[in-house]
Amino acid sequence: MIDMHSHILPGIDDGAQTLEDSLALARQAWQDGTTAVMLTPHAGGEIPACLSRRSQALQTFLEAWRQEGCPLQFHLGLECYLQDHILDDVLKYPECFCQNRRKVRLLLLELPWKYDFRLLPDVLFQAQRRDITLILAHPERYDGFLHQSARLAELLERGLYLQFNADSLAGGTFRGWRQRRKILHLIAEAPSQMLLGSDAHDQHARPARLSPARSATVKSLGEAVWQQLSTGNASRLLGL
Repeated sequence: MIDMHSHILPGIDDGAQTLEDSLALARQAWQDGTTAVMLTPHAGGEIPACLSRRSQALQTFLEAWRQEGCPLQFHLGLECYLQDHILDDVLKYPECFCQNRRKVRLLLLELPWKYDFRLLPDVLFQAQRRDITLILAHPERYDGFLHQSARLAELLERGLYLQFNADSLAGGTFRGWRQRRKILHLIAEAPSQMLLGSDAHDQHARPARLSPARSATVKSLGEAVWQQLSTGNASRLLGL
């Protein structure tokens, strides 16, 4: 499995706070069956300062992780918040894009919680004008998801990727059930445009685990779609 969204790097955002936290999350991911993780801290503050903090955190983490002797792969990215000029800003700092072997400009984009999905077509258009491939982070978490998900479906054919959080396919609440139904419908509509992430922040409340999403996915859509969601699409996108 390939985790396309995580907050494992230490002390850089609201994810892992210490190096020990980071190592524990990475171990948890490996034990769960994950073979590659995209490291995507929040892009907070000025981009140059954020990239500097990320670089320092990555160096600290990798130096310690090498002692583990574990073949878990790591790829570097950012979770960028949609705001004025963000698409132009990331072009000035290509280190913002999710690291991949295909040299594609992959951008993990987070929306405001109350975002109006009717505005997304223009965001996608502006991104594609700049040769940026958009990955929309955890769309199921936004306020309009349950009632505006049809607008997302319209954009999948135009190249938008959706990254769903694994725990959203494994939840047990009523709202979680409604979310799962919408998520599974979107996956069925365009399985090749779907990615999975743990959005890991800590071992317990927001763990580095993708496997809890398997049961609901396989039951509704089959093993082949699960393999596509959990591994195949990300592998193709990253050139692994």
